[in-house]
Amino acid sequence: MSLFKGRLGELYAWNGVFTNALAEACTENYGSDPTKAQITDTTKQLLSPNEVQTFSSSNGKNVIAIDYLNGVATFDGDVSSAIVTADSINYIDDSDIELIGNIYGWKLDSSMEILDGTSLGATFKSKITGLGDFKGSADAFWLNDDWFIKFIAGSVYYMKFIIDSIGGPGARVGFHGFVIISGLSQNTPVGELVKETLTLEGYANLAYSDVM
Repeated sequence: MSLFKGRLGELYAWNGVFTNALAEACTENYGSDPTKAQITDTTKQLLSPNEVQTFSSSNGKNVIAIDYLNGVATFDGDVSSAIVTADSINYIDDSDIELIGNIYGWKLDSSMEILDGTSLGATFKSKITGLGDFKGSADAFWLNDDWFIKFIAGSVYYMKFIIDSIGGPGARVGFHGFVIISGLSQNTPVGELVKETLTLEGYANLAYSDVM
């Protein structure tokens, strides 16, 4: 059994730039799941959540979900023995994200819409899952002096919520995702480090990674 302890997280500003790539090779059976395949080139796995990403499989299976954070496509059937290709992707290069703050405490709340799918004449209610979402907050040390300009611009940020794994897969594991900062509260005692508490709204999916 793995145990986990807190670790500083990281907040990155994204300049909105992405790079298009065609016919990228993928590695099938991602996470031992025969329905998933991941872009092989690790420098192209962080995908823009604002752009269309297209994948195809040689056995004709259809894409039903895309993990923008890990460059993973989920298909409606087994593609482990097929050839999966990222036909057209729009990825975010390392040069287009900038570390602007270190997180020293964070909280995440994930939720799922539950819809009522009860049909007429039923004796029990039927529930249907809808769209997922996440919200949270983070306490951060800011590293540069133009944070407020980025904040008021309504920018999309990339954030790593990092924990340490003890006896698990690696030293740095955790969650990462795109967020919008919907609120900011400052606490700046004289002579101490500038600290802010950020209110976060999820933008696209939140994903776990054992390589942070």
